[in-house]
Amino acid sequence: FGTKDGDEEDSLVVIPPLFCKRDVPQIYGFRGLAARTGFAAPGTPMISALPSALRLVVEVDFKAPQVPPAVSQVPEDSRPDHQRTHTLLKTLFKKRAIWSSTALLAAFPLDLHHLARQLTPHHAFRFTSGPWRRLWTRRGVDPRT
Repeated sequence: FGTKDGDEEDSLVVIPPLFCKRDVPQIYGFRGLAARTGFAAPGTPMISALPSALRLVVEVDFKAPQVPPAVSQVPEDSRPDHQRTHTLLKTLFKKRAIWSSTALLAAFPLDLHHLARQLTPHHAFRFTSGPWRRLWTRRGVDPRT
């Protein structure tokens, strides 16, 4: 929906009548994604400034040339709940490479939710932009290819 010259300012966005409160089309500015600032140069993985439970989260820009490599061995813990959570995370990420936080937590018993939040960054990373933004992606998997 634009003019032949490609002039974006003069174009009208026609919203389907079902979703529109107005009868006459008008110029509407869609809100873009919020700007996000990081500590690393564009295109390189960065450690996010999230709460302490999620400090190991690696976030990658969608335009980055590479994704974080697969982790050959996650930190071992002798506590049975930690072992159980790591095993379940490995199983879930083998079954499906990309998970939303909600779907991933829904696969865990309630008593392991807090550990799943803490241990997921050992198995996965997140994109900061693009179609897989804020979804957990298994390390070593590049869904862009």
